[in-house]
Amino acid sequence: MFENLTWTVTVGEDPESKELVIPFPEDMLKLLDWKEGDAIDFTENEDGSWTVSKVQKTDDPAMPSTD
Repeated sequence: MFENLTWTVTVGEDPESKELVIPFPEDMLKLLDWKEGDAIDFTENEDGSWTVSKVQKTDDPAMPSTD
């Protein structure tokens, strides 16, 4: 569907919880139709970069719900 689209972001830290956060750009979220609460998968590439993709909903009861 979308090939070779690239965004570079800097991992930050939530000042209250100290958890790491990744600020996805709004244009990326809109283009990919991602919304807060969507499950995403991180895959490390051989070159040290990462591929991030939305976990597709499934009817398989063994899979965790993404709702």
